[in-house]
Amino acid sequence: MRSALLIASCLAMLAGAGLASAQQPTTVQLPSYRIFSVRTTVSVPDSGGAYLDGVNRARSGSTSRGLGPRGSRGIGSDRSAGGAGISATIIDHAVLDKRVLAQAEPATPATGVTAARGDTAPVESVAAIRACNAAAAQQQASEAARYFAQGRLAEAEGKPGIAKIYYRMAARRTANR
Repeated sequence: MRSALLIASCLAMLAGAGLASAQQPTTVQLPSYRIFSVRTTVSVPDSGGAYLDGVNRARSGSTSRGLGPRGSRGIGSDRSAGGAGISATIIDHAVLDKRVLAQAEPATPATGVTAARGDTAPVESVAAIRACNAAAAQQQASEAARYFAQGRLAEAEGKPGIAKIYYRMAARRTANR
């Protein structure tokens, strides 16, 4: 008697499940996460960057059901990619403060007198400005030569990634001329 009652309740549940399957199917897509990590030390120059590593994945498949015009075919594919990189920008707040303060106290061109404190600031001649610009260009050229030499050394040591960074830094110094 007890087993008959158990069988009857199981049949009722199965019948209820049959009614539930007659409803419209619902698809819920949940995001998937994959996490990877890299433990390393990287030297990056100011305003430079480095690509550390990446992972690419691809998957595809198809399914066919039935024959002829009554058949159906499902095709699916999945592709994902992830990467890790680093970039660095050095911000020197002391230099920024000096620039802001220098702009806050402009000297008048005619007298060379600073408006805020009353100090006299020398008005530079065109020759002095040209000499200053030439010195700055010479310094940039020597920095470019130094970075280029470091790039050659890194390339000779079998470190093409580091050599590439030094070559780019040298190119930046020569492009600003």
